[in-house]
Amino acid sequence: MHPRISSIGNTGKTFYYFPSVIKVIVFSGASNVKAGFNTSFLRHEWRIIVANIIVFALAVSGWNYYDVRYFINYWFDYFKEGRLLEIYSGPLRAKVAYPPLAVYLFISTHLIASSIGSDLAVKLIDKLPLIIAFNCIYFILRRRYGGSASNLWLLNYIGYAIIASFQFDLVAVLFLLMGFIYLTEGRYVRSTIMIVLSALIKQLLAVFFLFIPLILLARRDYRNMAKSIGVAALTTSLFALPFLIYDPWGFINKVVLFHGSRYPQQYSLWALPVYLSWFNLASLPSWLTWVWIIPFTLALLIVYVDFYRKGAPQDPDVLLVYFTLTSILLLLLNKVGNVNYYLWASLFITIYLSRSFPRLPSKLLSLYIFIPLLIGLIAGFFIEFTAAIVGDDILIVEDSNWISAEQLVALSVGIDSIIYKFIIYIRSSPVFYTLFSILNSGRGISATLITIIYNAYLIYMLILLKERGFQV
Repeated sequence: MHPRISSIGNTGKTFYYFPSVIKVIVFSGASNVKAGFNTSFLRHEWRIIVANIIVFALAVSGWNYYDVRYFINYWFDYFKEGRLLEIYSGPLRAKVAYPPLAVYLFISTHLIASSIGSDLAVKLIDKLPLIIAFNCIYFILRRRYGGSASNLWLLNYIGYAIIASFQFDLVAVLFLLMGFIYLTEGRYVRSTIMIVLSALIKQLLAVFFLFIPLILLARRDYRNMAKSIGVAALTTSLFALPFLIYDPWGFINKVVLFHGSRYPQQYSLWALPVYLSWFNLASLPSWLTWVWIIPFTLALLIVYVDFYRKGAPQDPDVLLVYFTLTSILLLLLNKVGNVNYYLWASLFITIYLSRSFPRLPSKLLSLYIFIPLLIGLIAGFFIEFTAAIVGDDILIVEDSNWISAEQLVALSVGIDSIIYKFIIYIRSSPVFYTLFSILNSGRGISATLITIIYNAYLIYMLILLKERGFQV
């Protein structure tokens, strides 16, 4: 019997027609933006209004309790007990795999939310930073890149999935977007601050910072280069230094070494051996946990060298290509392929695609809509949902821990939710139970196919970048 998760408190024709319809929605949005406020507010803003109705409904519907229990039972409880600086010093089970800004962000919102008491209010308040970031990104994209970009953003399922499950990527991507825009304007200090803030939520996003000193180095602007590096160090220190002073080993161990020791997971190409072994981590070689860093580092070095060799151009279009390329490589070569990570690349893919309107190929638009649904809804159905119906366990790779899929659903959305009642209803049918038992027995195959399709799309985007004249 695998250990169970502990309960901690309450807590044909249609296919070809579809891209054309989406094109009308997206491109008409761009036209409306250019036309100004000649129509009523409701008619002009109906897309973001509908999106927010969906967002708020998802916000109060639940969250991924497996992650949230760490945020509440360790981060927040340590803070309440006056042990804030000990958050990275706790036992191994007190997982803190995030940089400090994510910790501060959750503690701040949950401090307000916990004083209210209502479960719905707690979820909504805790997710307010995500909702605000979702809307800010929409309006920034619309103002900066036009209605096509903002409408494509609303069509990306991953943003909604992150709000439903509760992760910090939306806030990190907002900072990253602002850092990119400031960089295209030559505002290096502001760009540095924004990109560093994004990395203080999701540490891998720090790779985007190196473009700033490379640009300044190519211009022999050593003064501003030193200033940028100093600002980056100061910004990082403001958030991380208290923890580093209190327990440097604990901080490094949880923020860096934890990620180095865990096995590949989710939809990373490096996770294919996990699925082909039928989730048997004990049968996998230990070098699988670290070998990814070699091609990952080499690929990024090639990008940086090529960027510098070309004079580190600050042209917005060129920077967009390099940021898009880098974000895709982060997903292709990183050993962690979590669903929410796709948001990092999809932000720049959104901007890139919007610049091709209205000539955007229907196949590419279909893939843009389908891929997030594939790694979100479809993958969740074939892997977690089927396991919940038959009462099976699922593997949390990062913790090498098997948990009950049904219990995770119950703790995440509640036993009174439609999803949980639907699971019980399907389970009561012998025919459906048999069907889902067959699907569940093929989880390794499903995960393998989804991983291959997802990464094929990322490679396709890289090919498109090259075909459009960007030789990297």
